[in-house]
Amino acid sequence: MPQAQSTTHVLAENKLVIYRRERSNVWQCRYKVGNRWKRETTKETDRKQAEKKAWDLMGEADFRLRNNLPAMTRRFRDVAALAVKRMETERANNHGKVIYADYLTAIRDYLTPFFGKHYIDKINYAVLDQFDVWRTEKMGRIPSKSTVHTHNAALSRIFDEAVLRGFLAEIEKPKLDVTGRKTERRPSFDDEEVVAMVNGFDAWAVEGLTEDSREKRWLLKDYVMMLLDTGARAGKELMKLKWNQIKTDINPEFTETGKFEANEWGEAEEVINFNLNSLVWMPVDGKTGPRTILAFDRFYRALDHIAQRNYGKTLDQVLALKLDEYVIRTKAKEEPKKFPEMFKSYLKQSGLLVDPKTSKSRCLYCLRHTYATLLMEKDAVDVFLLALQMGSSVEMIKKHYGHVNILKAADHLKPGRARQLFRGVGLMNTIYKNKLAE
Repeated sequence: MPQAQSTTHVLAENKLVIYRRERSNVWQCRYKVGNRWKRETTKETDRKQAEKKAWDLMGEADFRLRNNLPAMTRRFRDVAALAVKRMETERANNHGKVIYADYLTAIRDYLTPFFGKHYIDKINYAVLDQFDVWRTEKMGRIPSKSTVHTHNAALSRIFDEAVLRGFLAEIEKPKLDVTGRKTERRPSFDDEEVVAMVNGFDAWAVEGLTEDSREKRWLLKDYVMMLLDTGARAGKELMKLKWNQIKTDINPEFTETGKFEANEWGEAEEVINFNLNSLVWMPVDGKTGPRTILAFDRFYRALDHIAQRNYGKTLDQVLALKLDEYVIRTKAKEEPKKFPEMFKSYLKQSGLLVDPKTSKSRCLYCLRHTYATLLMEKDAVDVFLLALQMGSSVEMIKKHYGHVNILKAADHLKPGRARQLFRGVGLMNTIYKNKLAE
């Protein structure tokens, strides 16, 4: 009776083994790299060829370990590591996008924990549906559309990496749908609440129990004024601003009053108000990358207050020094760390903490939403210019500020020269009269 052929062969003791599974003609291999055993298919049915392939696979894995390179396997976690390394390399070479930081967080906290052990070419729509359920349970709520979009973009980077390395065919990439809850309206302040907030700051600042507390309260007030005047994101956008980055100029403003007075020749002449406003501009580095933002009198006065407190000089004198120092700091050059908590405490004391329209607590970031809302309502600022100033996209501006009441912008939509043309006001050129008569 013939002996059964062995389906397991040790090629290197405690190091490399090839074997065949039951009902399979393809040889598999197990090899040890470092202190871990790994398994891979040789894709070979011939034993000699399988042995050669097994040695090659182990050699390549050992090389990658010694050179601190990610393992070349088809498991999601390993392909994700390659995608992460590619993004980190692009960022190190100043070619990466700011959004990569969000992708890396999504991969670390959500994608790898769920998909990690799956083979990249086995992730189908059923697995993606399971991920949706798991993510909702992990977050404790239905994720917003923006969160789903970020996760999908990060997942697409990993699928693209798999295609690039031949682990997946382009046609096999799943199409990722953006589902999730609709983004809710963000809390902000209306014009009356802004006035109340600004006017209450001085009394609150002098109530500080210590000199250090009072100094930080005054600095918080100046910071709030700067956010209200620019729509900058609370956080590093202004916290990283330095004195030598700031430029100033005078911005003349002419305002029609609708009143007429007789001039020296007895002719009626409209009274025009003339003001010289301060113009400030500076670079910031935000979520969407570097940009230049504009500010005006409120920002200028806040800068002057900080200059007076910290250096005992006017703003113009401090700017002339071209100091390579951060602006929003205490006299001891300390970065204020508790501004968010201080601001909420001030709002609570002032009765302004909860937004009555959304029933949500307000925070420093709400000043950005306040800026956008009031400029669209009161000044009908063009959404494209607003997007440039705020470092956002036109689509995001429309998405988050679609609640703006068009009736409140009526003064900016009243008939002017353009609308008079729509109404047919004025004389028709004889050329067009003749054509109409033909």
